[in-house]
Amino acid sequence: MTAKIKKLFLILTPLFVSIVILFWGFLFETKFNLLYLEYEPAHTSMEAIGGIAALIMTFFLLLRKGENYTREFFILALGFASMGILDIAHAVSSIGHGFVLLRSVSSLIGSIFMALIWFPQIISGVNRNYKILFLTTVALSLMLSILPWVYRDILPSMMIDGQFTSAAVYINVLSGILFLVSAIRLFQLYFSSGHREFYLLAFVAVLFGLAGFLFPVSDAWHSTWWLWHFVRVISYFILMVILIKSYELKSQSLIKLLIQKGRLQDELAASEEKHRAIFESATDAFFIIDFSGKVVEVNPSTCKLYGYPRQELIGKNTLELIHSSSHYLFDEFIESLQKKGSFEGETIDVRKDGTTFNTEVIGSVIQYNNEKHMLAIIRDVSQRKKAEKALIENERRFRTLFSNDPDAIFLADAKTGIIVDVNPAAEKLIIKKRDELIGTHQALLHPEDIRNELREKFQQGVSAKSTIVNSEVITSDFKR
Repeated sequence: MTAKIKKLFLILTPLFVSIVILFWGFLFETKFNLLYLEYEPAHTSMEAIGGIAALIMTFFLLLRKGENYTREFFILALGFASMGILDIAHAVSSIGHGFVLLRSVSSLIGSIFMALIWFPQIISGVNRNYKILFLTTVALSLMLSILPWVYRDILPSMMIDGQFTSAAVYINVLSGILFLVSAIRLFQLYFSSGHREFYLLAFVAVLFGLAGFLFPVSDAWHSTWWLWHFVRVISYFILMVILIKSYELKSQSLIKLLIQKGRLQDELAASEEKHRAIFESATDAFFIIDFSGKVVEVNPSTCKLYGYPRQELIGKNTLELIHSSSHYLFDEFIESLQKKGSFEGETIDVRKDGTTFNTEVIGSVIQYNNEKHMLAIIRDVSQRKKAEKALIENERRFRTLFSNDPDAIFLADAKTGIIVDVNPAAEKLIIKKRDELIGTHQALLHPEDIRNELREKFQQGVSAKSTIVNSEVITSDFKR
């Protein structure tokens, strides 16, 4: 079924039901008065069932608080609460002025609340405290239900000689119009949100509206009179069953969600235990720091590296562990984490005994105790720095010896034979600049008639890692 056909079906269904009911009420019953049943217990039971169903629906609509369309559901709950209270009062009242008045007022107040669904913002504007507004509505409904008992003789008559008065007709027809107005909005909400509750509520509003339109052509205890009572009760019953079923489904979904949440919590606990084990056993120092710079947590390697017991590190300002020459880098550390979420750099840190050491720092942002914190992973690179410094010093010494040696020195790649460097004595010997020699093959330094012999000797020397070869070279002016 396509979306358009489905939408058309959903619209035509209440329309078809409405036509059937109107046909019965306006055409068939007005010509053929088939039934007259003055049986007050049946009427009392129907109205009481309808009132109780309305109150049950109020309860389930109030449970929708916190969901989307909270205000709409709350307005509908107010309407059903008023109708439920007044319908029950009508059910237990005896025939008289208040009998029809309660029924009519119930329809009018319920239809007004349902029509207010067009203006849900009114609820926010009137009172954001829903509880007070709901209790006020219930209290006023209870007062209205008591009035016919207290002031029975002075209330306007709604039925004379078995016929409904104009006031009763006008009130019920107006109620029918307001119910249909609310039905239009409920259909709109259904097609825009997909909540099937809105469709069912719209259907019920249509049936309530039809009951209001059937009121003028009905006589007390006749067929049409029983018909619109039956329509209202059936409407209440169907909606109540659907809402209860919907709530059961939501409850089942909630139970499944809670089970899944429990599983996730177990998985999370296992994950946290795993990460805690990594944290505790890591050979690098791990700091967890808040964004004010205070140390929140450390691992055992941190205590060993900095020479502090854990309780002394917790709460310490991180700058106390960094040499003053690197304090500016901690500001860069925080700024980089706030902007990019990561940091890499090198600092000089200070142990408890005052000695300094070089560190390599990797930073990231993590969630710790449900708040954002900074994680700093510190590695002691002092030995690497010493090795790098020694290498640089050896390189400097070699360069000094290489450059000042009076003998010509040619450095060539052992595999390719390409010259990679020469010293000044070599430039003087060959009478060529250093840039001219680098990149040429070392074989070109020798006379052509002895190159093959020398190539074999050099290969033997490379294999032996050391050799002495007597040879000749040619200068730039081709002298040997």
